[in-house]
Amino acid sequence: MIKQWPAEKLTALGVEWLRAHRPDALIVPEFVCGAMGAARIDLAAITKDGIFGIEVKGDGDSAVRLPSQGPLFSAVCSTVHLLPAPSLLEKMREKRPPHWAILRVEEDGSLAGEWGYRTYSEYYLAPQVLLNCLWRPELLKLCTRLRVGCDRKSARVCAMLLERQWTNWTNAQGETRRLWRPEGQAAA
Repeated sequence: MIKQWPAEKLTALGVEWLRAHRPDALIVPEFVCGAMGAARIDLAAITKDGIFGIEVKGDGDSAVRLPSQGPLFSAVCSTVHLLPAPSLLEKMREKRPPHWAILRVEEDGSLAGEWGYRTYSEYYLAPQVLLNCLWRPELLKLCTRLRVGCDRKSARVCAMLLERQWTNWTNAQGETRRLWRPEGQAAA
């Protein structure tokens, strides 16, 4: 079977789409969603308004992990788009988390959006997981700014961050960070 839409080709389309729709974003491939270890969304666009993710499923991929990826990616990303190969569209549409949007490959190779029941999934965001996206110096800076003791497990930090300032600050911090990957592996 010839793979007309491998993950790499779809990822390149996703980067183009993000650049067109989020021109000021820092685009990060294989974005680690907090301290979840292997939970990596294929593309993340980091802006001061939120983290926007794209999960790619190329020809030959399966929908098996979608149910577990839903809560993990939605804990960090304000909006998640699923970008499946055309051959997988119907299967992925059935299996995707209901608040995820779908990016559909058109016949001309462009992308078109199909929206989920609730495409803006901010109510799924998890402060503790977002805190885990920060590096230690960034977390110290945030705690100093909020005038609270700095402890990754601190319920007090999380409670203060729930006031919405955490989202904007974490996203702004991510947007200014330029090294998401080890030296020599620059972000897109």
